[in-house]
Amino acid sequence: MPRRGVLLLAFGLTGCINHWQPQQGPAALVVSRSTATEFRVTRTDGTQLTVDRPLVKGDSLIGRLEQTGAWPDTSARIAIPLAEIHSVAEKEANLPANVAVGVLVTLTILAAIFRAAYQ
Repeated sequence: MPRRGVLLLAFGLTGCINHWQPQQGPAALVVSRSTATEFRVTRTDGTQLTVDRPLVKGDSLIGRLEQTGAWPDTSARIAIPLAEIHSVAEKEANLPANVAVGVLVTLTILAAIFRAAYQ
């Protein structure tokens, strides 16, 4: 694999470390104030859904269920009544972990390149 491809793959991996950050307050307020694009919604019955790019319309949270990996986008549109939402968590990137992974991967690649160049 060309070195450029390896570097692109390595830097692409650094965005993969995320976590769910529980939010306080009503779901409508949390979603309307947030800049996040993905939310984990826990319903009052305990079921959890991951909703992509939700927005509040009337008395419902409307968005798309998290895509299952199929292309083109086949995720289902969903509307969840606000009264059925127990809690909301936003998906946030773990910046320190992403930086650490990026540095580690970069150093590993550079070490491999230098080792190959001086053998």
